[in-house]
Amino acid sequence: MGNFKLYFYGLGAKAVMFIGILVIVSGFFVLAFTGGELIGIVFSIIMMIAGVGIIIFGKSIRFDYQRQSGNIIHRGDW
Repeated sequence: MGNFKLYFYGLGAKAVMFIGILVIVSGFFVLAFTGGELIGIVFSIIMMIAGVGIIIFGKSIRFDYQRQSGNIIHRGDW
């Protein structure tokens, strides 16, 4: 039963990272369609920074999932 909970824990981490990507893409769309207005540029930059923060948060959840499941593989270890 523990592995089942860990599976959804990892799936939630992937969902959070996907939401971060959507926020960044939305920031690019806002930037593209504001017509160069200052408020649109500032809002899109804030959205992109928030998206990066959400992705980092999702990666920390993913790392915690890997730590709990005992599945941490470092780059170059294989």
